[in-house]
Amino acid sequence: WGFGGGYTQAPDLDFAGVSRPMDYGYHMGAFVGWRQSEEVSLNAEFGFSESEYKGFASSLQTLSVMLNAVYVCDTGDFWRPYLSAGAGTIEVNFDRSTAGPFLPLTAGVGGSEWAFGYQGGAGIAFSVDETHAITVGYRYQAAEDVTISGRNVEYASHNITIGVVF
Repeated sequence: WGFGGGYTQAPDLDFAGVSRPMDYGYHMGAFVGWRQSEEVSLNAEFGFSESEYKGFASSLQTLSVMLNAVYVCDTGDFWRPYLSAGAGTIEVNFDRSTAGPFLPLTAGVGGSEWAFGYQGGAGIAFSVDETHAITVGYRYQAAEDVTISGRNVEYASHNITIGVVF
């Protein structure tokens, strides 16, 4: 099992066919895993992220439930690179309480919807001892075909994560 969090970089929000950049945000999550071999493990992950538009009263939050496969390369040293891929469901929650130049005529528009999501990542695990590691990694996460207030929303984020594995 483990947990982590970090920086959500430049998540793009495609709302009603127009792509809009968001401010940087944060994410956090936890997982429970099952080691299949020294190199391969499976895990169930729960995550949360939040980003906002700069200067406007709007936010984008996600809640994700994912099943992941992780491949760890044994280097024979204290550091081990890893690759991960996962799929599951993501709730995309968009809240817009006031209109602005990037989102005209959208005051009060908001809502949420669960959709199919997927993610992929890579990083390095640094062993602290036989059962603990500190991880530093990158993860791309996306959800498609989300409809909020009658508009199509496509979500994608780039995440830098620091975590602890037990």
